[in-house]
Amino acid sequence: MLNYKEKNKAFRDLKNPEAALFDLQLLKAAGYDAKKVKKFERDPKRYADDILYALLDFNKPAEIILYRRNQLQLIEDAKKQATEKAAQQAEPAGKAAKKETVKAKAEKEARLKAEAEAKKLESEVEELQEAIADEQSAHEETKEALETLQEEKEELESEKNILESEVEELQEAIADEQSAHDETKEALESEKKKAPNSS
Repeated sequence: MLNYKEKNKAFRDLKNPEAALFDLQLLKAAGYDAKKVKKFERDPKRYADDILYALLDFNKPAEIILYRRNQLQLIEDAKKQATEKAAQQAEPAGKAAKKETVKAKAEKEARLKAEAEAKKLESEVEELQEAIADEQSAHEETKEALETLQEEKEELESEKNILESEVEELQEAIADEQSAHDETKEALESEKKKAPNSS
């Protein structure tokens, strides 16, 4: 039985969702909780960590590794046998084989062409995105410049209004001064007329 530290180390070393099905087979053989096994069977890869962690309470890391290797070897052997059997059963005649070779070559060329076009299109899309980003940046700069100009315009209009107000006040003062001057002039002329002429 592994202690806590050993179990966690073994868990980190053996983590592999692809081996979840093999680990589940071992866990099931060890007599683990049938209800939980049924849950794990619905999606072994999803529960790979839970399966492995539980399995380490029943099997040593070396046993788990050995079982995984044996199962992988069985699968590889089965695939090899199936491939050999299929090859024996479907040996094409000379013309058919040549035809398939030409077809495969054409398919490969078509695939390469499609990949090249896709790559080119991807490059064009990236360039377009960069151009849009640059345009957006220029737009933002223009917007900021317009806002600055608008602020400056508002400040100038405010200064203009102040100056106009001061000019009006100055004009009124000049008018008042002129009026007072005219009144003084008229008074002097009136007094002059009233004064007796000297002999």
